[in-house]
Amino acid sequence: MIQWHSTLFSLSQELVDRGVIRDMQFSPNGRWLATCNEDWKAVLWRVDSDYQVSAYRVLVRPAEANVVSHLQVAWSPDNRWLLTRTDRNVKVWATETGSLFNTLAASKDVRVAFWLQNCKHYVSVNRRAVDIVDFQTNIIVPIEVPFGMQTLWASPAHDDQHVWILLTPDEDTPAAMRTPNALVLCNIANRVYVSQTPVPRTTSRISLTMTAFGTHYMLVLHGGYSSPELWKVKISGNQIRITEDHSFRLDGDQERAFKGPLRVGGAQNQYVLCASSRDPQSEVDQVHIWDRPTGMFLKTEKIDARVMAWSPSPSGPLMLASANGTRIGIWTAHRFPEPELYQQSLNSSDPPVYLVGPPS
Repeated sequence: MIQWHSTLFSLSQELVDRGVIRDMQFSPNGRWLATCNEDWKAVLWRVDSDYQVSAYRVLVRPAEANVVSHLQVAWSPDNRWLLTRTDRNVKVWATETGSLFNTLAASKDVRVAFWLQNCKHYVSVNRRAVDIVDFQTNIIVPIEVPFGMQTLWASPAHDDQHVWILLTPDEDTPAAMRTPNALVLCNIANRVYVSQTPVPRTTSRISLTMTAFGTHYMLVLHGGYSSPELWKVKISGNQIRITEDHSFRLDGDQERAFKGPLRVGGAQNQYVLCASSRDPQSEVDQVHIWDRPTGMFLKTEKIDARVMAWSPSPSGPLMLASANGTRIGIWTAHRFPEPELYQQSLNSSDPPVYLVGPPS
């Protein structure tokens, strides 16, 4: 039988940033960690060959001291560029030199930004529009949101020709006229909405994680006591069919309020993480880990993670970065066994095999 070691995740490092951390993300190759904070700075941290993390350089020192600090960092898929976002602008930095390459001043509040796979464009989302931006020229192709709706969230789709947009009724729309939340697939080449599918009003975050055998999958967080879900999305022409593949549930009678962050990590997005609290009013105090393809519950760790990132590196130990306030925790773990192997081992009469020894 395979058993997980009781101290599966261990705190390998504690670091201190220069301000209260709002977002963090590992680079696609796992060699860098980027953080941004309320002190108007973004910091690049280097992950060395021994998987130790050290501060490398400070990227952001903007002068807009009166700007409200809704901050985000996002790596380009080729690791060469780092995007930093406030609610008033988006900056693109060359990671090799740490130099500012371009700045896009926003006329409206920017809610989220992310790169397309071509590494030439990024998507900037505000309340009324989804803008496709050429980061070298700052040429913008705007996609207007339908009347009576506003963007709640957006994420990449299965190719660079489309983006997913989560819409919710505008706050100014009378209650009697409000429609359900809607998940929209938008063709960004010709700026048309390919399909629109109603989703529960409780849906707050949708994140596309992968495409496998022509099927697209989304991670969904509803909030409250509802478990995170994996949705299967089938696209045929202009038709979209969404079905729930499975939920990520806890063992036993645990009742937790899932607040997020909701993340995927490991090689090929093998694992799903979500932070929770005792009730919706409490602070986050646990992080739960599942196998994404099967929904199998793997582990709960006592980690206070208001902000969280998981390294996508396919080798070495699993690396999780968590942050609360100015403090960063770097957590490492041996890689989990394959879920099928674990399930087969439950009925085995062989002695237990524990996950100990050097990382894979």
